[in-house]
Amino acid sequence: MDDPVSPSKSQNCAAGAVGGFISGSAVGALFGALMHGGQLKSAGLSGPMFWKTYGRMIGQTSLNFGVFLATYQSSYCVIEKTRDKKDFWNAAIAGGLAGGISSLGMRNVNKIATSAATTAALAAVLDAWSSGRGL
Repeated sequence: MDDPVSPSKSQNCAAGAVGGFISGSAVGALFGALMHGGQLKSAGLSGPMFWKTYGRMIGQTSLNFGVFLATYQSSYCVIEKTRDKKDFWNAAIAGGLAGGISSLGMRNVNKIATSAATTAALAAVLDAWSSGRGL
């Protein structure tokens, strides 16, 4: 069932985007640190070259997560305000946008569409599950 958005819960979408970028970047940095160290060690990198490459990879992962979450948070907010509804469609559309935008670097339309569709479906299911509203 659709819940109307209450005016008392109106939010600043730009602030949500900044908060999303900061949160996403922090999670991305942690994820990158855990994920890339072993890869570089097994590739045989050591010394200054290891640390330079490791830092670059952590930074890139952090940036990717930050952009993804900022896109999701801001688009969710704008969609919710535009539709004046609080339902899983907001998450699905925002997830599709975030998934599509974050995969633009692949330069393959099929992969971008798959990423957008997968992220949209996952976001919709997680939103419906976490809110208790269902699909």
